[in-house]
Amino acid sequence: MDLYTLSVLIPTIYLGIIILVQLILAIRVWWVFSHADEHNHHYNRNPRVSIIVPAYNEEVTIVDSIESMLSQNYINMDIIVINDGSTDKTLDVLKANYSLKKSKEHSDKLKERMATYNLHFSKFNEVYYDEAKDIIVIDKVNGGKSTALNAGIVLTDSEYVLGVDADTILRKDAITNTLRKKDKDVDGVSCMIGIANGNPFDTDNIQPLFPKKWLLRRQWLEYLTSFVLWRSGNNAFKKVTVIPGAYSFIRRSAILEVGGYKRNYLAEDGELTLNLIKNGYKIQFISEFMAWTECPESIKGLGKQRLRWYRGTLQNMIEYRSLLFNPKQHWFISFFSIPFAWFADIIGGWVEVFTWCLMAFYLITGVAIDWVYFVSLWAFVIFMYSITMTLLLSFTHKKLYPKDHSSKIYRLIPIVMVETFSYHFLNLYWIIKAHINEYMKKEHVWNKLKRKGLKRKK
Repeated sequence: MDLYTLSVLIPTIYLGIIILVQLILAIRVWWVFSHADEHNHHYNRNPRVSIIVPAYNEEVTIVDSIESMLSQNYINMDIIVINDGSTDKTLDVLKANYSLKKSKEHSDKLKERMATYNLHFSKFNEVYYDEAKDIIVIDKVNGGKSTALNAGIVLTDSEYVLGVDADTILRKDAITNTLRKKDKDVDGVSCMIGIANGNPFDTDNIQPLFPKKWLLRRQWLEYLTSFVLWRSGNNAFKKVTVIPGAYSFIRRSAILEVGGYKRNYLAEDGELTLNLIKNGYKIQFISEFMAWTECPESIKGLGKQRLRWYRGTLQNMIEYRSLLFNPKQHWFISFFSIPFAWFADIIGGWVEVFTWCLMAFYLITGVAIDWVYFVSLWAFVIFMYSITMTLLLSFTHKKLYPKDHSSKIYRLIPIVMVETFSYHFLNLYWIIKAHINEYMKKEHVWNKLKRKGLKRKK
């Protein structure tokens, strides 16, 4: 087999597998959304839930986020905010809006717990408490998101912890609905996350409207693909591979048993999820919006975020490579989910770069290229991707969107059509750069997304 035939065969096989799997998952989503009954267990007890909020330079959004938590219709809960060495006025804003007083009781308890549990921590300065609203604020030395989450987890005694980013707005019945819909033997829950940018809200209601700006709509399409296609399509065996940090509802004992959030992982939510799966815990996806988060509105901001995500994904795949083709693990995770993640998220970008480099080499050296085949393959990929995404949108829009707004989701279709020629290559650049940074062990500078703030209804 000559080099030219090989260069054509490899991407053809790769694209064929990707398209086939996406189509199968789209059909699976159609079946789940159209035929499967929603679980609704209606817990006859009210387990204690602690909302854990890591915050680093979140002065713009922190109060709106906490107010959405205080408006929860679930009673048996508290809120623990961890100020992870913010250099802005995050702590001052918290003190100005809530009746926080230094709490020796909570401070002594945290100190004792940090000495007891072998988790990744950093030193804390003070612990404050608003007794009326049941809000605890831990002020600590900057140590990264993992240390902040671990501090909140060991301080609480709740049965469940709900990790929520400090730029996230919760649906009023988020906790209640999660407990009603989760299977009783499930240890962690993932859900739909919406984009809050330009989406007016109040503490009583926020509708899952998709944004107007092109870059935000493109991210919204990725959210739909990630949450609906992959999580909902893979939910049958309760082995969903990522519980997003914006809304991570997990049994506290399970987190402690696997050693909490680990040090130096850029995608700490994915690392914890894979660790839970490796140790036999069940992760469920609920196909409803429970939270909305602020997303980057510029190419520069999006690039910083994606470099972290893609590098973090690579780190997690390498760390948990023992899940790959492991007969001791559940067959679905070991012989489908993890292999396909390697195939699509790690290897795929390099296959495409290899193909484009060969095309450039052929053009330079004058090798004859079968342009009819090349253009036909490209057109087929665009067509099949467009069909899959259109089916996905049509399956889900009636369930996920309000009746008076559902038809507008089809405005995403033009983005599906043009992204193959535009955003796709930008995303490919970020994937390759992130992988190279990891291979070269380049120091990662945490590029904090600059917040614009959330928009309240007037």
